[in-house]
Amino acid sequence: MKKILLGFVLSLFVFTPALAQKAQVLEFFHGRDCPHCHKEQAWFPTLKEAYPGLDIKMYEVWYNEENQALMQKRLQEIGEQSDAVPTNIIEGEMVVGFDPGKIVDLLEKNYGAPATDRDALLEAGANAKPKADPTPSIDPETGEPEAGGFDRDKILALLAVILGGGGLFYLLTGSEKK
Repeated sequence: MKKILLGFVLSLFVFTPALAQKAQVLEFFHGRDCPHCHKEQAWFPTLKEAYPGLDIKMYEVWYNEENQALMQKRLQEIGEQSDAVPTNIIEGEMVVGFDPGKIVDLLEKNYGAPATDRDALLEAGANAKPKADPTPSIDPETGEPEAGGFDRDKILALLAVILGGGGLFYLLTGSEKK
């Protein structure tokens, strides 16, 4: 009986710290066409290697009204204000702009040292390269993604010329049956 009780007590010491660890969360409020946001996003895979348990919650706020409201709500909850992107929230503290040093400082403060070399992590952030134009631009009038620079009216005019030219060619080359 003493062995069972001792085993139970020891198991509390082993399993309690694992259960007590808080979830690692970075809330990332960004703008779809923001170059600084894209640079930070390019850094996220390296950041996830350093903090494997980190849950990065991404919220686009330039075109998504629900996410805009969520950002303002979260900022109000922590007593902060910002309309800038990127805005990062880690355990109730805010980092505005892409600042790898401040982000890693907050992660260390709240979740411990990174699993990878800190200096290499910061260097990767400084040298992060975003993908070239990862998302289409949004037409401010319609709110729809732009079609990669194609002008619908020009495409329709070109189509009319091609079809009209084909019809004219058909008529001129003897469309009549003999």
